[in-house]
Amino acid sequence: MSIFTAGLRADKGRYPLWTLAVRTLRRARILGARQQLAPMASSPSLLAHVAAEGDGDLLFCLSHRFYLAKGLNTKARIDAALCHYQHEDQTYRPAYFKQVYKNGGLVLWSADSPNHNYDIVLQPGRDVAYEGGLSLALRVDGGCLCVLSFSLVPSRILQDSPGLPETIYLVSRRHLTKDRSYQADYNRAFNRSTPAHMVFAALEGLILAQGRSHALGIAPERHPSDRADLNPRFRAGYSEFWASLGGRSMGEAGYLIDLPMRLSPLDDLDAAKRKRALQRRAHLETVRQSARAQIASLLLPKETA
Repeated sequence: MSIFTAGLRADKGRYPLWTLAVRTLRRARILGARQQLAPMASSPSLLAHVAAEGDGDLLFCLSHRFYLAKGLNTKARIDAALCHYQHEDQTYRPAYFKQVYKNGGLVLWSADSPNHNYDIVLQPGRDVAYEGGLSLALRVDGGCLCVLSFSLVPSRILQDSPGLPETIYLVSRRHLTKDRSYQADYNRAFNRSTPAHMVFAALEGLILAQGRSHALGIAPERHPSDRADLNPRFRAGYSEFWASLGGRSMGEAGYLIDLPMRLSPLDDLDAAKRKRALQRRAHLETVRQSARAQIASLLLPKETA
């Protein structure tokens, strides 16, 4: 009951009475899977995430209308949460949890231009934990430009999953700022590398450091924040971004992306564009290798992982 009480306390004052009742009923679905309650309540990384979010809702995978992707039932949601947080528990050294969950995030890459500081930081699921257990944010002078959120999930919870590895990182993308005052400096510093590609390069480093070689971009129609009244560019933009990384559609499961990302062949570009493309790829490689090294230094030895 303490878990339900904590959830109610987290909701009180934040939601109207009707929404509070609905969220309570959603949490009650855990009663049909009570055997999973103990491992959730004892996961250090899940507890750390809840503490970092500051709302005390251990069952946020159930209390939100959607979790990670539309169409997941109660069992799939719980399985996804346990997969992600138990993987963290079994993979990383204590220093990882201290930095990611308690000290404001783990910086995986940083660079200075004459006017600004840029970095990419790994944090608990930023603002909306139901989109992913972890987030990577590209920041300029501490302000957020672009975010990728992701969770490690069992592929079996996704439709059309034959051919996928047993577990895979499910990734969603968000842009958080409409401020473009940084744009000219950013473009000069990184040869017009897109913020989303820079952040994805950091995610690649994290995944490759673990010996994995794939990610799954969420299908736009299954994104937890997708709605019929949104700008139609929302869905098109998602599909175009995954395709720009070499992602191939796996139907409702999403877009399977082989790592590192497969960009357009250089031979298809004229000489001037080829030079700029090489410069952009050099930036992506720097981000990728920096993130990979940072994560590798925090992995438990394989024999104890």
